[in-house]
Order: sequence, then C-alpha cells, then structure tokens
Amino acid sequence: MRTIATPVPDRTGTHQLPDGRTLAWGAWGPTDGELVLVHNGAGMSFQLGFAPPELLEQLGIRLLAVDRPGLGGSMHDPARDHDSWARDLRAVLEAHGAERVPMLGYSQGSVFAIQCAAAGIASKLVVVAGQDDLHEVHERVGLPAPVADMLAAMTSAPDAVEANFASIASAATLLDTVTASCSPHDRAFFGEAAFAEAYESALVEGFRRGARGYARDLRLSLLPWPVAPERIDVEVELWYGALDIIPVHSPDHGATLARRFPHATRHLVADAGGSVLWREAAAILGSLRPTCS
Repeated sequence: MRTIATPVPDRTGTHQLPDGRTLAWGAWGPTDGELVLVHNGAGMSFQLGFAPPELLEQLGIRLLAVDRPGLGGSMHDPARDHDSWARDLRAVLEAHGAERVPMLGYSQGSVFAIQCAAAGIASKLVVVAGQDDLHEVHERVGLPAPVADMLAAMTSAPDAVEANFASIASAATLLDTVTASCSPHDRAFFGEAAFAEAYESALVEGFRRGARGYARDLRLSLLPWPVAPERIDVEVELWYGALDIIPVHSPDHGATLARRFPHATRHLVADAGGSVLWREAAAILGSLRPTCS
C-alpha cells in the first residue's frame, strides 16, 4: 500500500461576493504556479488535499478548492443553481488573477466541474471517479433500486427531497454511506488511519453549517444536467478505477460518458477504485501539463 498524501492547504482565505455572501477557499502549491480549480466530492470542505507539495512544485501547479455554498466556510445560497455557482467561481477566479482555468472534479464534484465547463470558465476538464449523468445511466442500463428511487423522488418533488436531506443528513451518515457502498479495496485504502482522520475531518468541517449545502448539491447533481456533455467543447480527461463500485459513479467506468464529450480521453486504472485521485495524483495532474505549460 502506497503512502496517501492528504496535505492541508498552504493558504486559506475567503472571498466576499457582491450580494454579501462569502466563499471560503484553500490553495496548495507555488503561488506563481498555473492555477487549477478543484471541485471536491460530496459533503467535503476544501481541506482534504490529494497532491504532495513536491509534486505541485515539480509540475508548477497551484491548486485552488472553493467550498460550495453551505459547505465548510462558505455561506449558504438558497437560490443556487449551476449558473449562479459558475458566476460565483468566476468572481473568485478573477480575484486570483485568472479568468478561464483547467478544472478537476472528483466524484460528485465532477457534475459541478462539467457544468462550469459548459459556462465557459474551464479551459480543460479532468473528471476523476466522476458521477455520471444518472438519468442517462438509468435509461441505458438501470440503477440499483435505492438510487433509482432517490432519482425518481428528486425528479418529481425536488423541494421536498432537498428539505428532507437538509434535516437528516450529517457528516456521520454520509461517511457511513460511502463506506458501505465502496469496494473492499477502497474500504481498506480509505481505512488507513491518516486518510480516515483527514476524510472525516473534511466531512465534519463540510457540515459545520448544517446540511443545507449538501442537500442543494444533491439536488443539483441528481436533476438532469442543464448542458449535456455533447455540447461541451473543451478537452476532457476522465480517470476511473476499475475496482470502483460506488453506484452513483459511472457503471461502465466512464466509457459511455467519454464518448459523449466531443474531445475526451479516458484512463482506466486496473488496480484502483474510487480512491484513484490519491493513488494516481501524479498521473492525473501530469495530464494537465499541456494546459499548464
């Protein structure tokens, strides 16, 4: 088992938006490095890193992760949708001296990265263990009954389902769900003491304002994608682990999803699961080098 890197951010801060809300962010890597925006997975605050400092120095990459509204240090936005989140991020990027940057989305965060690419603020897109378009998946091959039922409920009564999750979800319940649904390979990987502590801490911080932010994330990720992958005209790299069995990720490990993007390359790592972001950090970030050179 290789060492898992979960470095805390080198720098943290907040950005105040014109409507008075603040967004919290964390950054890793050289201050003059090429900026890459990271969209974290479900319920996570920005603090769970994945790239060793020496790797970021070597590649000349500066990672920036922003807590989505209602998660961690970012104020909730009850009207948030994909367009408003893209506008929020555009303001944060401008404050960091950038306009259009490569974006990496992990797990549920991939949905938001994909829609940010559709909004024109991503110069390249890297999807890692990404959540698929579940409506397309269900039509194509079906979904496990609990996931299909949740998808149907969210589609028919989004306000009620969002409110229910806002009242019952917590860091502990999400951690239990992820642990129960992942493969034995990932369970062992995530169970390493250092990673387990860092992941749990990121979830606890993610839920410190309550569950409204997570519930809105869930709503936006389960409803039909506003812009289909076929309309996203940037270079896309997809990274999946062949041992990933989490049902809301892609059932064919991104094969069909990759074909839907006009310009996509898929990487399938035989001995990895949903933990592929940490196992293959060097290769994943290395795939950004043509953009970040």
